[in-house]
Amino acid sequence: SSSSSAANRIVNLAGQNTDVAVDDSGSVDFQYDAMMSRWVITAVRGAANNTSNGNTYFARQTRDTSIVNNSGTLFGSEITIPCKPNVVHTLDGMLYMSTSSAGNPKFQIAFDVPNDFILLKVTAIGHNDNGTNTVAGSDIIQSDNTNSADYQINSGTEMFVWVSGIFINGPSTGTLAIKWANQANGQTTTMKNGSYLRLIPVQ
Repeated sequence: SSSSSAANRIVNLAGQNTDVAVDDSGSVDFQYDAMMSRWVITAVRGAANNTSNGNTYFARQTRDTSIVNNSGTLFGSEITIPCKPNVVHTLDGMLYMSTSSAGNPKFQIAFDVPNDFILLKVTAIGHNDNGTNTVAGSDIIQSDNTNSADYQINSGTEMFVWVSGIFINGPSTGTLAIKWANQANGQTTTMKNGSYLRLIPVQ
């Protein structure tokens, strides 16, 4: 800014000097910089599961959440990240999944993004935690709110789906969220506590 430091006593490093939005039960971290004679916002946190450190946006699943039946119907997780307009992001994360159903049930994932997004291209690869190097599902996800290919859980073990890719938002502010669905009725799948997504603005 061309204004004097006295007229700009708060600097927002957590959002590239943009406005600060704090979710319900969220918080803002301040630190006083004596050289600049300003308070500096170093982090903005949302309600328990969402945070930003200025360079990285992060969201995680804070509890095991299960869905039963409802084949093909997408359900939202806690993994939701606000997106600024016209920004290029890289993303990566890990979804930990389990099942209480027999017969190695299948599930699908999806990314819910603003309708006017420019590009979504996410590689998603699943493996079961059973000591074998066998892919249990893979897909390149490119469409908004659209079910992916199937991922098959080996009953009795946990599995992970690694996600990595690029997301370019359009002119609208919105959110990027991860959802999942059971592939068939008669099944229960669980997104585990500790699943997470990291979104990094790069341009």
